[in-house]
Amino acid sequence: MIYNRIMEKEKTCQSCTSTRGLIVHHKDQNRNNNLPANRITLCPRCHQETHYGTLKRNMEIRFMRNEGKAIQEITDLYRLSRQRIHQITKGNPKII
Repeated sequence: MIYNRIMEKEKTCQSCTSTRGLIVHHKDQNRNNNLPANRITLCPRCHQETHYGTLKRNMEIRFMRNEGKAIQEITDLYRLSRQRIHQITKGNPKII
């Protein structure tokens, strides 16, 4: 089972490093896309934040940059400065 293989490999939340109640999160929200690059482990708190908070926005921005979206398009979409986009895409996942 994919879930078990991921849990054997990833022992901590990829956002806060917690080891409690880890959940497999699909970055593109498609549970059928089980490519390794689309999956991360998150604790329940970070998983909730990913779907409903600032962490979600930051993950979306990272995903768009990884897919080649221009910084200007992202700054227009989220109304953030170029510097802030760079901080989000290059920095700590917990940056808000």
